[in-house]
Amino acid sequence: MEKTRENRMKTKLLGAIQDAEVYLENESHTHSVPKDSETHFKLLIVSDQFIGLTKVARQRLVYSHLDAEFKSGLHALTVRAISFEERDNGQGENFVSPECFGGKSAKHSTGN
Repeated sequence: MEKTRENRMKTKLLGAIQDAEVYLENESHTHSVPKDSETHFKLLIVSDQFIGLTKVARQRLVYSHLDAEFKSGLHALTVRAISFEERDNGQGENFVSPECFGGKSAKHSTGN
């Protein structure tokens, strides 16, 4: 059985970032991509390995482990990387991906 991009991404992150909890959502269905695509994702990752790192450093750490996925078709990844304390203080709540203007589906497009 072939692993999906979603499963590969979860496996890579869980193996690379200490004691991580990974919540990954495929948002591709909201974009103008073929059915069953795995091109747009939202990631909430929780680990105390993020303590003391800036938001940019946290994202760079996450992205460094997913380089092969970007090279093979991953188009967009919205990341929120937080510590367990930050999660417990509500920083993982109301996490919404920004608009992707590279191809929203017709039902989500504002049309120009």
